[in-house]
Amino acid sequence: METIEIHIKYIGKPEITISIQPDESVKILKLRALEKLQLSNHPSTCRLLLKGAVLNDFSLIKDLSFSKDRRLHLVVGKFNPSAENEKVWSTLYEHVVKYFKNPESAKKAVEEFKSKFQANVQNINIDHIERILNSGQFRFK
Repeated sequence: METIEIHIKYIGKPEITISIQPDESVKILKLRALEKLQLSNHPSTCRLLLKGAVLNDFSLIKDLSFSKDRRLHLVVGKFNPSAENEKVWSTLYEHVVKYFKNPESAKKAVEEFKSKFQANVQNINIDHIERILNSGQFRFK
């Protein structure tokens, strides 16, 4: 069985790689990732942890949610792995962290992100992101 590598970038931590078998549960993946990053096992942490993860075929996890039975549902989209795109993705995180308590600056950061990824992020709602930033969560739609 082929091993799947999932690369995870978490704010303030170095990028990590988790290897899993296709038949392993998401719970195992989360526990391994949380252990490597030395983070607590909390649903909001898991949501943030996996958001923006790049799979080994350069697919990007665009969104995720947990169902009542705790299954993880991923929305995966193709991602152009050029150095420029990786830089912009990283820059978005830096902007959001930098402007976390300033909605106007967060809005500016997301507008910059939208302009560079126009085709991929047309459905981002600035007001929605602003509310999320103010609530201390990180869930982009």
